[in-house]
Amino acid sequence: MMSLAGQTYAFLMTILAGGIVGFLFDAYRVLRSAFRPRQLATALTDLLYWIVVTPIVFAMLLAGNWGELRLYVLIGLGIGLLLYFQALSSLVIWALAGLFRGIGHVLSTLVFGLFKVVAHPFLLIGGALRPFGRRRGWSGFGAPRPFRPAIRMAWQRFSWPRPFHRG
Repeated sequence: MMSLAGQTYAFLMTILAGGIVGFLFDAYRVLRSAFRPRQLATALTDLLYWIVVTPIVFAMLLAGNWGELRLYVLIGLGIGLLLYFQALSSLVIWALAGLFRGIGHVLSTLVFGLFKVVAHPFLLIGGALRPFGRRRGWSGFGAPRPFRPAIRMAWQRFSWPRPFHRG
């Protein structure tokens, strides 16, 4: 028979495990909303989520009560999930969405900058050859247009809800 302190520790570990499962689920929800996978990819990522979550819960149960599955374990997991979703879920989703948006901004800036560096010599050659091309306007030759690629930045593909939407 476990002491009261041991039982309390085991119950608190199951509550913590429920909170961790909730956090991982919110991270998974943010990733799914960012990438919008199709049906097969959704099924595979659901399976991957449970492959990641199951050993974590098992390790927490081993640390808390030597892996014994009892009714208070399920109650503790449920309480941990409930507490997490009521107290922290919206804040975590907001923070993770902002983090992914920031990462998207940085990556798109790096890719666009690299694209401009690679395309710059071609633009110079095109600008030098433009006087030999077709005529435009009164002056005879138009000024070279700035390069504007027809690609969307990575952060523009994500449709995150804005907290202060202007209607």
